[in-house]
Amino acid sequence: MQADLYAQKPCSINFFPLTHRKDLVLQAAIALDRLQGPSADQYWISQCRSLASELKALGCPDDRVRVEILAYQQAVLSTLVEMSGENRSSTVMQA
Repeated sequence: MQADLYAQKPCSINFFPLTHRKDLVLQAAIALDRLQGPSADQYWISQCRSLASELKALGCPDDRVRVEILAYQQAVLSTLVEMSGENRSSTVMQA
């Protein structure tokens, strides 16, 4: 009975979602907005691989890594779309 009190329960790690790292999402969107062609592709691939490696090193399972990277990519894309809309709005206001 005493041993049961001290038995370790299985633990799980909750990873902070990449989509909630707003500074990371905004930084990527700004970089992609400024870069063109192969430079943008290289940056994007490097960024996603780096984040995936970071998650894997922390023990995140591969299927969760994929979900996190896809969600991050969507967040960056949404931010780029928002930035594009804001740029168009400010251009129209100046005209």
